[in-house]
Amino acid sequence: MFTVMIVDDEPLICKGISAMIPWEELGAESAGLAENGAEALERIRKVNPDIIITDIRMPVMDGLELIAACSESSLKCHFILLTGYKEFEYAKKAMHYGVKQYILKPTDPNLLIKALREEISEVAAEQEAVSAREKMQRQFKKVATKAAEQYWYECLKFNRFFAAEFSCYVPVESQDHECVCVAMYIEEKAMYFEQFILKYLTYEVLGSLYRVFCVIMGNQMAVLVEHTPDREFLMALKQIKQLFNNYLGKHVMISISPRGTYRMMPRLYEKASAALNRNFWSASDEILLPGNSQKTHAAASSTVDLNQYKTQMAVSSVEVMEEVISASLAEIRDGGGTVEEGKQMIAGQGIKIELKEGIEEKLYIEVVCSADGDEATAIISGGHTNFVYAERN
Repeated sequence: MFTVMIVDDEPLICKGISAMIPWEELGAESAGLAENGAEALERIRKVNPDIIITDIRMPVMDGLELIAACSESSLKCHFILLTGYKEFEYAKKAMHYGVKQYILKPTDPNLLIKALREEISEVAAEQEAVSAREKMQRQFKKVATKAAEQYWYECLKFNRFFAAEFSCYVPVESQDHECVCVAMYIEEKAMYFEQFILKYLTYEVLGSLYRVFCVIMGNQMAVLVEHTPDREFLMALKQIKQLFNNYLGKHVMISISPRGTYRMMPRLYEKASAALNRNFWSASDEILLPGNSQKTHAAASSTVDLNQYKTQMAVSSVEVMEEVISASLAEIRDGGGTVEEGKQMIAGQGIKIELKEGIEEKLYIEVVCSADGDEATAIISGGHTNFVYAERN
């Protein structure tokens, strides 16, 4: 629906012009009446009409002054000028502002309707062009974002910085800005759509505040943020955690790297990711800040790769279960790992046990840590089995 405002210092003329317009036929509606340019300008700023029908000669502010004021304020309106014969030369000055429609008084209804149709057609064409341009910009932004995500995926995956393509994804003026990398992990085994939802929420919350790139790295998500941690930043991360938990009932672990620049991002991700691994299944739901992980190892090489234990969890009988868990926890401890890393290896696993009769029995494992964090207890239970194993760290 197109909107039309009528401006004339004679109220009866305003009402008469309004009565001439076949509003429904033109797909238009009234944006109100004004008695001078100053009153009209105030209303224009509030309702932003598409077309304004205005008289030339008015008190306070005349029609040309109104057109000039709209132009200076970047108010995009189409004008139809009502002018007397003696004012026509004066009215031509409006051509400087792109005004094309002039109607001599007394107003001919047919000429007025013809002028309105032409202006409505132009407004429609402009709106369609703007819509097409915005659509193209949205599509370009999506493609550019995907390309940037792939670039950063390669950087983080291979732990190196590809300088040749860097300027394609980060503006030159932003390349030395301070950044952090946020590592996120969804509890339990996350499905792809859950990672997608977390990615979407992160772009919605953080992307509205800072320059952000979200990159899915296996079971973690790396979030590259052109900003350094402050209260607003931490509140935004907590909002993401809360929203995700509300939607899917799962918790998200979050770790923030030390400060750096884009060129340091592979190393920053490595540090944030390592902090998550050291604090896996921590009882605390707080966001991990740099230097605030639960336990720091002497060297990065001492961090245990928990993936190597996955194959050990398939055992042939209940009798060897205690032996497998005991050996695994001891190996994690001797390799410099923590009780929490042992908990990660075991917690939430569903293990199929083949009994002698050939019947499969699924066991469920729950890991409980003592209050001081020095003892981990694995409670393994199934249809015919229930025993407890405790390993001191």
